[in-house]
Amino acid sequence: MSRKTLIYQVPAQEGNRDAGKRFLIEEMPATRAERWAMRALLALMGGNVELGDIRPGHGMAGLMSAGLEKLAALNWETVQPLYDELLECVYALPKPDNDAVRVRLTPAQADTQVEEISTLLALRVEALGLHVGFSLGDALATLIARSAAGTSSSASTSPS
Repeated sequence: MSRKTLIYQVPAQEGNRDAGKRFLIEEMPATRAERWAMRALLALMGGNVELGDIRPGHGMAGLMSAGLEKLAALNWETVQPLYDELLECVYALPKPDNDAVRVRLTPAQADTQVEEISTLLALRVEALGLHVGFSLGDALATLIARSAAGTSSSASTSPS
């Protein structure tokens, strides 16, 4: 069975130098994904980040439910290798008419293919999501819904 892949195209936005660029994101092999997830979860635990019910046996799915924002609570030296490994799941597709031409986005190569910080972040989120069946669009919709629910519930419970 082949690994899961997806094509991510940077949305058109005024001033975005990466608009329209396409990237192939490929799932890590199972053993590499397991090591990545374990290192991430152990780093979170060692960093005293509140994980709720997330435990090492939950793997990447557990980490995704904990959220990337949890990784942001750690120091850069801890998370940089994890972020770099997510980026290594990504290939730039520089020729629109030939997806066989690919450039792997290693940390050293990324600047030759990507101009915007927002693109790098989106590619990492999409790479993580590919491993756990997570969609950036679904996550943003959920985040917006939770934010709206939190705002309306706090508004209704505040004293008048």
